[in-house]
Order: sequence, then structure tokens, then C-alpha cells
Amino acid sequence: MLDDPQHSQPYALARRLMIVNFSSIHTSSLVIMNALNDITKNPEHIDELVREIIEVLAHHGGCWSRGAVADMTKLDSAMRESQRLNNGNFITVVRKVVRPDGITTPTGLHLPYGTILGVPGYGMHHDEDIYPNPNDYNPFRFSEIGDGQLEKSSGRRTRHSWVTTSPEYTPFGHGRYACPGRFFASTKLKILLAYLILSYDILPLAPPPQNLWRVASQVAGLKPRFRVRRKK
Repeated sequence: MLDDPQHSQPYALARRLMIVNFSSIHTSSLVIMNALNDITKNPEHIDELVREIIEVLAHHGGCWSRGAVADMTKLDSAMRESQRLNNGNFITVVRKVVRPDGITTPTGLHLPYGTILGVPGYGMHHDEDIYPNPNDYNPFRFSEIGDGQLEKSSGRRTRHSWVTTSPEYTPFGHGRYACPGRFFASTKLKILLAYLILSYDILPLAPPPQNLWRVASQVAGLKPRFRVRRKK
């Protein structure tokens, strides 16, 4: 690509850099901001997360290993639930038909070459047939089973982990082209959130601002207000 002089121009290089910056920096900032807005609504949620973090770290000798972070299932669930509620895009898993003769769906609908289609991610993530009480933030929705007991099966736990995509959960996309950086991003953000709630008392001074919609994209509300005090 860089052999083409057009792609070596400052404007073209800057555009590519902006895309990389947004994908790697701003998305993480939005996710952690939404997570803080959500979990600080109820101090009991923070207390339960802190207890889990302390117990898991003690079990792993105080080491913030990948295995330790993976064992923080309630923290993982809290992040997954926050992203379910605050998915950045109204439409997800956007694809373009590239077969010259198009494709035909199992129902007989023909999609010609060049057709762009996607999944109504926001509506699906707020569908009460999929998620009971879909507009409520339940931080432990994915870490508990029907009787309220923490899942013991690692296989079942994996199916509900934050990075696991499905036809009903698409913030990271789904299928072959799901976000490849989600494994690193999820570990990084869970460590960051864990450090914040372990080290600081965080109290919202006002209800969190409403998220802002820009066409089909959603971003965290501007200027949330917190009182932050280092724990003794």
C-alpha cells in the first residue's frame, strides 16, 4: 500500500493513525467510564467485587497473573453487563456482500453484490426475551445461574465470559472477524477497574449523565462527577 504515493501523503497517514488511536484508546476509555458509572450506583456491588478480588489475589499469591484475572468472574460479569447496556454501536456485525453473484439466505431473500447488512445490536441487547429486565444493570447477571450460585463449570463460565461472543451478544462482533484485541483489552480494563475500587472510595456526586448518541454510535455522557478518596 505504501508503494502508492497517494497512501504516503500526510493526510492518508493521519487518517489511518486516527483509526488506530480510536480503536485502541478511546474505546477503552468509554468502556471504563461506563463501568464506573454503572457499578458506583450501588456500593454493595463494589463491596462484593472487592471481596472477590482480595480472595482471588490471595489464592494466587498476590500475583496479578492472567489466571488470577480470569478467576475474577464477578468482575468479568460486571464489565460484560456494562458493555451490554452501553454498546457503542446501534448496528453491529456489519458485513458487505462480496460474492459477484450475491448470496441467498435460507429464507430465500437474495442479497446482491455490494449489499451492506448488520445486526440490530442495541435492540438485541435490550430484548427482554433474551435478557430479563434488560434495562437494569445487574453486575452479576453472567456470573450466576438460576439459583443464584456461582457457576462451577469452567466450560459454562467461559460461555458467559466477557470476551465470548454469540448471536445474542455482539459488542465485540461475532464470528471469524470478531475483535481480535478483545482478550488483551478485557484483561487490561479489568485490572484497571480492580485497582481503582481496591485503592479508592469512589462516590458519585450526581446521577451519571445520559449517554450521547451520534447517528448510530453511543458514547459515555460528558463530565460525570465523582468524589474519590484513597482508602486507608
